Amino acid sequence: MAARPLDELTRSAHTTDGADQAGEAGEPDHAAAAAETAEAAEAARAALDALVAQHAGSEDRSRLRRRLDDWHARNHHDVLGDRQRRAFAHRHAWLGVDPADSDGTLRLEARLDAVGGATVRAALEPLARPSQADDPRSGGQRLADALVALADMALDHGDLPQTAVARPHVLLITTPDHLHGMAGADPSRLDGVGPVSPDTARQVCCDADLTPITIRNSQILDVGRTRRTPTTAQRKAVIARDRTCIRLRRPRQPLPHPPHHLVAPPRHHRPA
Repeated sequence: MAARPLDELTRSAHTTDGADQAGEAGEPDHAAAAAETAEAAEAARAALDALVAQHAGSEDRSRLRRRLDDWHARNHHDVLGDRQRRAFAHRHAWLGVDPADSDGTLRLEARLDAVGGATVRAALEPLARPSQADDPRSGGQRLADALVALADMALDHGDLPQTAVARPHVLLITTPDHLHGMAGADPSRLDGVGPVSPDTARQVCCDADLTPITIRNSQILDVGRTRRTPTTAQRKAVIARDRTCIRLRRPRQPLPHPPHHLVAPPRHHRPA
């Protein structure tokens, strides 16, 4: 039996005689099945319209969307499947400098599918919680700090793919004169960003692997041994003293932060 469009099969279900509706011996009644499918679709649309009419005036858009998704999952899960496949195909992320931003910040934009978004949310939410009852940061600031903290953890402790040269890292080129804020010193440069202030350079240096390089007349004269600062003993001492990081930018536990960011506790033994 040749395949015919759904509407044609539906019409034939109401015009054929009883013998035709019964079909040939041993064959299914395609016209009747098509009619039942069309009627079911009409009933489904009516039920969905009734659901929207019932809740549209009393619920916000996100709750109504969840209610409709639940209905589709129960009655037409293929609709959710198609939508999720489209979302995955349209996933996108962008990281770069916006010319409209005059403060040198990087802008991050992302569009994720349901599974990817849930994965990122699960990783960020524990790091984005308020560090204390009077945390001065906004929700957006906490989320931004959590994203940076997650990247820090991946660079320091994660199993990221390594290039032929070195493991992934943040590269800062600086000089002692600029770190001390001396006028006229060559500026520190953050790879992929550009010149940064002495304060920002010191922030990067305080928990970095330092490689001293001697340059004269644009010629590299010497490359010293890479060393990490602070030392392991210094980090352990700070952990024993403070129990936690009190750096405002990333107030998280249990990862300690560099001693450069920490202030000795006052006499009542609480973090300053």
